Amino acid sequence: MRREESLEINLHEISKGQYMVKLCSNNSCETLKFVKV
Repeated sequence: MRREESLEINLHEISKGQYMVKLCSNNSCETLKFVKV
């Protein structure tokens, strides 16, 4: 039986040059924040 993998990526610019990325996969979410230099 094949398991369905779904990956959802949300990218938000929270301020000038600052981004917040939310990665969701199978009801497990991780939030990453990074700054563009």
